[in-house]
Amino acid sequence: MRARLASRPRAADYDVTTDATPEKVVSLFPESIAVGAQFGVILIPRDGLKVEVATFRSDVGYSDGRHPDSVVYSKTRKRTFSAATLASTDC
Repeated sequence: MRARLASRPRAADYDVTTDATPEKVVSLFPESIAVGAQFGVILIPRDGLKVEVATFRSDVGYSDGRHPDSVVYSKTRKRTFSAATLASTDC
């Protein structure tokens, strides 16, 4: 959505979610980079794009006020989306 509003032809990165664990994502995409594996986030560079794959999770505790103390992976997780993304027809 931001790319479209900035008149860029396409986004440079995409965010997706899955119930696959970070280990499974890495095994499926050997070129992947564990940018936030401790939080369930793996970066997959592909054809000049960056795809961030996040595993569904629940965060447990925030001792430092910003990062979860631990995460619990799950098969489903509630996600929030912006109204602009939901209303867009050409993402």
